[in-house]
Amino acid sequence: MVQVVCPRCTSAFQAQPGTDADCPACGFSGGRVPGDPDTHVYAAGTGSYTFQSQGFAAPGAELEKAKVDAEKKAQEKAGKRETSGLAVASLVVGLLVFIPIAGIVAFALGIGGIAQTGKDKLKGRAMAVTGMVVGGLAQVVWFAVIIGGFAILGRLVQGG
Repeated sequence: MVQVVCPRCTSAFQAQPGTDADCPACGFSGGRVPGDPDTHVYAAGTGSYTFQSQGFAAPGAELEKAKVDAEKKAQEKAGKRETSGLAVASLVVGLLVFIPIAGIVAFALGIGGIAQTGKDKLKGRAMAVTGMVVGGLAQVVWFAVIIGGFAILGRLVQGG
């Protein structure tokens, strides 16, 4: 018997050389464990052989790589990428349209959010863009209100 590690769920299990090795934990089929373990690399100190051509990894550094790869695959499969905090902040601040300076802050946060949500990075690009658009429109409205207020105030002061 030799010890192999499943690259999908990273659980270690014993397999008989010359047999098909399926992970008992997740059912991953790594293929046939070679009948002659001398032709494969022995991971010193672990009591395990590596069967990389069959999709298995040995404990140690290769196990850590298998864990990371399995976690990445699980996240990609589940569609769970982390959301950009700047994108969320841009949307939240952009919705605070009753605060005059919020539009500028939302726009700046949106730029940072878009930068964080580049190719294969964090998710939340739509939130960043929405925060920028809503914040920008709110700032335009506030600018118009302020200009209009000064125009009305000027007329009142002139008496007309």
